[in-house]
Amino acid sequence: NLKWDEDTRSYTELFLKHLALHISALAASEGVNKIQWSVSYPPSFSDIDKIEYSRFWQDVLQELSQSTGIKHKNPEINSRNLCLQDIAFAQYFADEEKKDLVYTTCINMERDISDIAIWENNQIIHKCSVDLTGQDFFLQFLKLNPTFAEKKFGLDPEEWEGLGTDTFKAKLDVWLRYRSKQWLDKNRSLQRRDPEFQGLNRLIAIGFAGLHYYVGMMLRVLDMENKYQHGKITPVYLGGQDSRFLNWLDERGEFDRNSEMNELFSRMLSAGSNFRDSSEITIPSQNPQDEIACGLVLNRTKLQGLGRKVKDPIISGESCYLNGKEFTAYQRLALEDCEENITEFTIPYLVEVPKFLYAFHKAIKDLELESITGLQGYDPSPATFDNHRLWQETQRELNKTLLNLKGDSKDIRPESTFILGLKALLTVLGKQWASS
Repeated sequence: NLKWDEDTRSYTELFLKHLALHISALAASEGVNKIQWSVSYPPSFSDIDKIEYSRFWQDVLQELSQSTGIKHKNPEINSRNLCLQDIAFAQYFADEEKKDLVYTTCINMERDISDIAIWENNQIIHKCSVDLTGQDFFLQFLKLNPTFAEKKFGLDPEEWEGLGTDTFKAKLDVWLRYRSKQWLDKNRSLQRRDPEFQGLNRLIAIGFAGLHYYVGMMLRVLDMENKYQHGKITPVYLGGQDSRFLNWLDERGEFDRNSEMNELFSRMLSAGSNFRDSSEITIPSQNPQDEIACGLVLNRTKLQGLGRKVKDPIISGESCYLNGKEFTAYQRLALEDCEENITEFTIPYLVEVPKFLYAFHKAIKDLELESITGLQGYDPSPATFDNHRLWQETQRELNKTLLNLKGDSKDIRPESTFILGLKALLTVLGKQWASS
């Protein structure tokens, strides 16, 4: 969990130096005498960060050349060997899995954040990061309901009791990585006949479906801005560590192009964008969490955007007020348009999240889906007064989050207001599931 910031940089640099030395030793044992290094950097890096990162690798590799006898070639700035993570991620799907990027959405779902990049004709036209991962539509629910985890997964409560959120997440990540496929293979029948497991699956489905709905909204805005020319929904390539949660939504325990949930996700893309539902599919990575490393050494498909300097303010998703300035649901949320100090960040009422939940239930009914069921007691309606208690609790949960999003605008990462509302909804629904 090391980051490239002032607080942890010394630890990160030390870790990377030892990692590079270890890799060099492995290479030397195989008779290698020259190494070309390729590294990626996250979308959050500024131009200064890139320069400092490149200079760091130059210093490390110069030192290694002297101590190892191996000739090390450093990744130069603005070269193919110092690559934006979004580019490397898409390069993997293009070259390793032979997928096109004619009109495509790539989502790299890591432990703490999901990076979204929309491609058209092998070129990035929009990229952003949203704070929605497996923590929000799986891990938090098990922490809320440890009895379920003990009863269904056989987890010893004494080993989990009293763990902090980060420690709990890390421990559960390990269990999921090594045991979840085996567990799904043995217990897939629970998906239909066990009400508690059905409830958990519904929450996971709402999380993934909400993410697809937001991608649809992004496509709609890009179309309105004349930056997206195809005028249709896209296939979605989904990878990264938390993409594995897709497997929980398939009765076979393995999500693929034949999974029934593809129909739901395609319908959500359509509902969010107002484009026709052309039955596009969500394609999970065959190598979750390895995509960027693979993409760094693949370059057959010529992707554009290596030196892209365009800033992409995040698309809001819900109307909000920042220091009295109104942003609509289909505007970009640029904090630099506000004063340096954020004193007010409010979402007075939710519109798109209730519309999404209505579209989710309508799709289950219209598509006659068998692997997922709707919320008990939910009155299918896009209006908040028809499910007043649910939306009242969601608004309260959302307001708690917004209270923390104040202060110096440089210290606040812009977040989609739709995603904030969706996360508040998931928390409320998760508490209801845990206490039922």
